[in-house]
Amino acid sequence: MIALCIVLALASFADPLGVPETPRPPPSAAPQHPPLPTPPDRPQKHVHRFVRVKENKWIEPVTRRVNTGKVDRKGQPIYETVVVKPGYWKTIQYEVCACGQRRG
Repeated sequence: MIALCIVLALASFADPLGVPETPRPPPSAAPQHPPLPTPPDRPQKHVHRFVRVKENKWIEPVTRRVNTGKVDRKGQPIYETVVVKPGYWKTIQYEVCACGQRRG
């Protein structure tokens, strides 16, 4: 009698409503969810896309102050600014990304 009560109790515990249990899919067949969006406090991964830029830059002339060998009324030497190397335009090429990183 006690054994029959235990069997009935276990049977009712396993299936309290009398509905058969549906089989669960294996773990490998779990649905694949899309990745979560990046949190706003962490920047998204950036891929550099560089664009070649050509720019003209003015190179200043090289000057030097030299003594002319003359003196003024007070006896102070007179200096003159002489161009040692003239200024010129130089074309500079480099690559720049939209984020501001520059190379070359």
